Amino acid sequence: MLPEQLKLVKKGVVVETAPLSHEIEEKVRRRQVEIEGFPDFNFSLFALLKWAQETNLLPSEADSEAIRKPRNNMAHPRFFNWVVPPSAAIDMFEILIKVVVKLWPE
Repeated sequence: MLPEQLKLVKKGVVVETAPLSHEIEEKVRRRQVEIEGFPDFNFSLFALLKWAQETNLLPSEADSEAIRKPRNNMAHPRFFNWVVPPSAAIDMFEILIKVVVKLWPE
């Protein structure tokens, strides 16, 4: 959903125009530049979920915190074996399906 060429801004001035790449992502993550029009976006899951909620990409019943917490617990476990009930996975798949339908409606 981003433009093909991103305008990268530093202190309010466009310093570079380039397509999205790993190098651009790293510059944004390190706060060396910002993407014009997306000053708070830093490629973190939190920023991505916030953007998805603001653009109505997430279904209204989807709680970004309810998505972020289980993902973070699975990606950064404090315990060796973290088990969730099957219903939790089904809930996540239902949200995922709704997001995919919004992205590709046909």
